[in-house]
Amino acid sequence: MPPLKEIQQVSRKIALAVAREAQAEGLALETTEEALLEAIERNFWLPGYRAYRRRSV
Repeated sequence: MPPLKEIQQVSRKIALAVAREAQAEGLALETTEEALLEAIERNFWLPGYRAYRRRSV
């Protein structure tokens, strides 16, 4: 299993493999690998959390 710090890279590779398989099965329009990678990047979720500051109560 890959390290958790590589989760984004692994997720992108999985997304590309799924997209290629969808194309192979005729479930998605044929397109270039470059277009697939661009679509994956555009739709890739990146976590953005506010900085946590503890306040005393």
